[in-house]
Amino acid sequence: MIRKSILAKTSVFHNNFHIKKSMIRTAILLSICTLSAVLSSSAAQAQVRISPMVIEAEANRNQAEGVINVTNITDEPFRARVYVQPFNYNRDQGFQTLSSSPTDLSPYLQFSPGELVVPPATTRRIRLIAQLPPNLPDGEYRVVVFTENLKEIKTTDQNGNSVKIRAKVGSTFYVRKGKVSPQLTVDSSSFDPAKNQIKLLVRNTGQASVLPIANWTLKVTA
Repeated sequence: MIRKSILAKTSVFHNNFHIKKSMIRTAILLSICTLSAVLSSSAAQAQVRISPMVIEAEANRNQAEGVINVTNITDEPFRARVYVQPFNYNRDQGFQTLSSSPTDLSPYLQFSPGELVVPPATTRRIRLIAQLPPNLPDGEYRVVVFTENLKEIKTTDQNGNSVKIRAKVGSTFYVRKGKVSPQLTVDSSSFDPAKNQIKLLVRNTGQASVLPIANWTLKVTA
């Protein structure tokens, strides 16, 4: 059985990362589609739609809430389990789930339901409630909420081999406690003529994630 996860977009954390775009204006989105993104993404998206993919909340009196909408766009019932994991981003490998993390929100998170059945053409909600201890240090705490299909999907890989997939889709939930904010600085920029790409190395030294926008101004010099 192959398990793959899909996230539509992610945020920028304290580690460096490369932005490679030749467009004048483009949103910087680090999408997480690993190896069989073709298999898992098409299988999952063909059955269910998750929104929003990114939830950001400020803790008010040490509490924050969020809602994830799960929509079944097929003509058959969709049965899934819901679970959470801490995560981070690596400059080279991108999104990574972790066994533990100092920014893990899961010990303070309640969510319901833990398992759900979504009838055809119906939307169900997953409710998230974060209760942060008063003595918890200020900062950003995060978790990815996975909705995993309990039914295996039979398909074939690019070599024609028969495989079974149990697809899952993740929504990221960020909770900020206290006055924390991102702080971006540009470390370096270069142009790759072979790939016709602009490479921008950006560092986030702040205490919060951010989804930045890049504005490119191209000038011709004599």
